[in-house]
Amino acid sequence: MARYFLIYIQVLLLISFLFSCWEKPDESDEAGQSAVQLPNGYFMDIQATDTPSLLLPDFISTPMGEYNGTFNSVGSEFFYTVSNIHHDVLVRTQLQEDGSWSQPKIAPFSAPHPEFDPLFSPDGSQLYFSSHRPLYTGGPTDASNIWKVEKTDSTWDEPELVPLHGPSQGNYFSSLTSNGEIYFNIWNTGELYYATQSDTGFIVESLGDNVNSPQGDGDPFVAPDGSYLIFRSYRPGGLGSGDLWISFNRMGEWLQPANLGEPINSKYNEMCPYVTTDDKLFIFSSGRFSQNYYEAELQDLSEISDKLQTWDNGQQNIYTISAEFIEEMRNQVLEEN
Repeated sequence: MARYFLIYIQVLLLISFLFSCWEKPDESDEAGQSAVQLPNGYFMDIQATDTPSLLLPDFISTPMGEYNGTFNSVGSEFFYTVSNIHHDVLVRTQLQEDGSWSQPKIAPFSAPHPEFDPLFSPDGSQLYFSSHRPLYTGGPTDASNIWKVEKTDSTWDEPELVPLHGPSQGNYFSSLTSNGEIYFNIWNTGELYYATQSDTGFIVESLGDNVNSPQGDGDPFVAPDGSYLIFRSYRPGGLGSGDLWISFNRMGEWLQPANLGEPINSKYNEMCPYVTTDDKLFIFSSGRFSQNYYEAELQDLSEISDKLQTWDNGQQNIYTISAEFIEEMRNQVLEEN
């Protein structure tokens, strides 16, 4: 049902946009947006906060759906996914010589097929992502696979398929440790997996029952040192549709996951966790509202149209918060175990 709701919202958004093309939008909206905030400096000069902050309204966070944000290792390049009516695309912005960030644009290597889940390798030299692009010319495009693209100087090379030997029924959201292990989920099984390098590709194994649940798990972000794993799950004990959970690794064993709780999780859908390489920022995506459609009685369709043209329309948005909670939760979990 959630998927159909998002499609419905996207269609309404397009209709409202067409009706409003002749009118300049107001610089502020009912959700409290103001003039566009343009970022400067490394990591967009994002300040770590104790409560979730919407990432750059009207620059990154727009009426479209945005999710899955990732910085390179030095904070000078940022990729994320934008959902639209046709299919999702990879979008990129980067720090420029004058200290400002470029206007977000579709990544130069993004194919005319659904693509999502960009995640940088810990050293920032590679970008891993999920794509429905065909494995060979003229091949089928109905399955998602993991691809990687390398950067040479300032240019991104052509994407290459990541050869995974094991379960392969729709691979999504691949994050890496510093030693090259890949963590990802398979949509059809609803489980989390990891893959280790071999001479012919990557050997895939399940993360096991300590982490996986029958309710479906995905979007795994693994710490570069492999010490913790944050992921999205629909398991009992959550606050809403999908919650973010964390599991810590103790001497090679993954401990029982703990819910991240409020204010990160909410009654809406949270997903796509990521921690910057300096361990300062936690980035995630959420479908939460600042002001719901139904908090006040609607008088006419123009109110819905105006609402749909804001970032606060029910689509996924990207949020940031201080990553300090990770160490706090680590200490608590290890004491309890």
